[in-house]
Amino acid sequence: MSDKELQARVNPIFTTGKGTITSLAQAGNKDAIAVLSKMDISDIQGVAAPPQIILKAFSIGLEARYEISNRMILKEKKKNIIDLPSGYTPRAFFAAREGFNYIGFDLPVVADEIGGIVKDLLPDKYGKTVNYYGVDATNFESMSKAVDTIDGEVCIVTDGLLGYFTEPELISVVENMKKILSKHGGCWITGDMTSMAVFPATFSVLFKDDPETVRAFADNTANKMADASLGHNSLFDGGVEKAEGFLKEHGFSVEKISYADLLPELTSLGGDKEKLEALREAYRGIEMCVLTLDSEGESLVQEVKDKEFEAVLSLKDKDLSISLSGRLDTITAPDLLGKYENIPGKEALSSITVDAKDLQYISSAGLRVMMIMYKGLAGEKNFHMVNVSKDVKEILEVTGFSQFLI
Repeated sequence: MSDKELQARVNPIFTTGKGTITSLAQAGNKDAIAVLSKMDISDIQGVAAPPQIILKAFSIGLEARYEISNRMILKEKKKNIIDLPSGYTPRAFFAAREGFNYIGFDLPVVADEIGGIVKDLLPDKYGKTVNYYGVDATNFESMSKAVDTIDGEVCIVTDGLLGYFTEPELISVVENMKKILSKHGGCWITGDMTSMAVFPATFSVLFKDDPETVRAFADNTANKMADASLGHNSLFDGGVEKAEGFLKEHGFSVEKISYADLLPELTSLGGDKEKLEALREAYRGIEMCVLTLDSEGESLVQEVKDKEFEAVLSLKDKDLSISLSGRLDTITAPDLLGKYENIPGKEALSSITVDAKDLQYISSAGLRVMMIMYKGLAGEKNFHMVNVSKDVKEILEVTGFSQFLI
């Protein structure tokens, strides 16, 4: 199994970005069209798609969300843009033309592919201003190589990211954003808490004769394209006020700006001013947030050195023992999965015991590998995680995996 296939198995949501670039290209974004022409989209072809008229409407909402984030970048005027996740969007071209340094963070499988495409398409004069890095957003050390090269203030952009995280992952990400801002200054902009409302609002304007049916269709389409459930953490459970409270508790000051005040002309509308103004009104209750560290947030930032990841597998008869140390996350989970897949006769294993004594952290990617091994056993009750630390056990309990894995 190739490295790309391993990364895709532990991070199946990476195909979401391919749906996004496809929609932006359909909206008429020239950079997106250029990127899409060089991409391998075989892994999303053949998937049942909604009717073309629905996809067209979805692309209008997606273009609005993308362009509004770009407007926020221009408004904040920071030297360095950290795009998390970069996905396959053409934001690097926009940032380079506007004179910013662009740093694209995403899963390694995404960063490797989009980085090569952008390098081929970008004019040579912009070459040094655009860089991509494969990272795990919960793992600050995976981002440190890029962060350490930054000179000047940053503008971190998260567009369509935060809803995918479990609560423990979200807290790790928030703390990592604090570390970056504490070191470099600047801001973090996101509309993630209300961004999914863009699609029902867009459909209500374009198909106003049947808003309830179309709103339901829009929600279904968005989730289908994302290929994952969204909104099960403190930024999404309980509404915007609870989300704002969560961010303030973690040391951020929050400024909110309405989509209505940021919406530019949209290529996908073909110059239809009436629809543009109708969208502006429909978007009035949808907000972007500008997050900056307050003085207390700066003082709370701490650097903690993680252990280097190691997975030692030992097979005796049909019993597999695994010893883990460090962090099992997006960066390291493919390593463990690759070692497991290479075990001779793994289909006939009688038991798997995972010693988690030195395991510091486990993310959704790591949990996915645990479940692949768990389900691979003929007798699932013969899977055991032992010596689980308090922190890792809490993650397993919050995510509901403790009932299977411990």
